[in-house]
Amino acid sequence: MNPNLKKVLIEPEILAGKAILKWHDNTEKVYSLEDLRYRLGNCSEFQEDGNAYQLAINYLTVINSFLQKNQIKFAEYVVDRYNSWHEKSEYVIETPIFYRN
Repeated sequence: MNPNLKKVLIEPEILAGKAILKWHDNTEKVYSLEDLRYRLGNCSEFQEDGNAYQLAINYLTVINSFLQKNQIKFAEYVVDRYNSWHEKSEYVIETPIFYRN
């Protein structure tokens, strides 16, 4: 069974992004960036497609980069924006591209 990325969030105690993945049997699990990288690297062992893991990794990398630069409000904006997009549709949008000026 392949998971779907359901939601991203910020863990306030450790100031790091987390992702909630949901499987077809409606079970959900919270993953850190390290957990997602491990699962992506072992997709064949778990007999899963890595798309949800890669999407979650992309979002958490962006979120964590803003948190590390102490840009907490913008990280929260990214989390809110993704979650609002995802709630409106079954279609999951590709990771946004941020350009440096």
